[in-house]
Amino acid sequence: MRGFASEMWNRNRYGLAATAMIRQFPLFGVGVGSFQVLLPDFARLTGPPLPLDNAQNWYRHQFVEFGAVGSLGWLAWIAVFGRFVLTRRPSDPPGAWIARGMLVAFALISLVGMSGQEIGVALTFWTVAFWYVWLVGPPQPVRPAPRRAWAAVVTLLVVFTVGTTAAALGALRVPFRAQRAGWPYSYGFGDPLRIGDAEYKPVTGRAVEVVDASSGWMALTFLANPAGGSGRSRTVRAWCDGRLVVDDPVPTDPLTKLIRLRDTQKRVVLEVSFTGGAPGLDTAGIRGPDGFVRWGFPDPPRER
Repeated sequence: MRGFASEMWNRNRYGLAATAMIRQFPLFGVGVGSFQVLLPDFARLTGPPLPLDNAQNWYRHQFVEFGAVGSLGWLAWIAVFGRFVLTRRPSDPPGAWIARGMLVAFALISLVGMSGQEIGVALTFWTVAFWYVWLVGPPQPVRPAPRRAWAAVVTLLVVFTVGTTAAALGALRVPFRAQRAGWPYSYGFGDPLRIGDAEYKPVTGRAVEVVDASSGWMALTFLANPAGGSGRSRTVRAWCDGRLVVDDPVPTDPLTKLIRLRDTQKRVVLEVSFTGGAPGLDTAGIRGPDGFVRWGFPDPPRER
């Protein structure tokens, strides 16, 4: 019985992956329709890769994608409508038991599956729900919601929108997902080029790469593209894990900055952008890189 209950909850590790998502994003979830997208990342935490599928539990799947804040609405609806369905009335017609049984069965089936994702099943559920209300009658006369109720709804929507946007621009961004899950990720950086006695990576636009850190310090060296000068000053900005660490003009000579990383940091999301000037163009009129960057992980500097 214990093994059966455990499997009904874990469901071949889909439940474990869903629980891990809830633990990491409890308030605003991972985004509507994003469970399958993030499943490969979280499946690695519990074992080998899993084929793409849902959370095997309708309530858990909804909670994973909406979080606690986004789930307040449907959780409140389930509580209110569930009480309405389970309340027995002497005046209930015989057909009400059929509709009530279908609704309760659907609620129980949703604990171990997600048949509600099918359009036909969803339409059947709502047809039965309205049929039941028509048979037994609404619990009270319909009246407009008070202003404070609408104010609460609007406030909840604003909070959820802000929270979801912050998660999308932060921990749920693809490079940060790659950082946590351990897979490579890079865009905006070109193949290494030798300039002088060192190799640099060309930077076009805002370049991002997940870099393996071998020490607690990161040395960044920047070099502007001379072809893009046009008499205007160039500025380089660099971010480590979303934290702005460099915002300086780029001189003719290479500019080197030493950045302190977190002690427990093993992988760094490095973002680099050169602004100002004009993009350099080659003989074919194709845009060249905005600048160049190289990085390394030196030993910690000695205290004086």
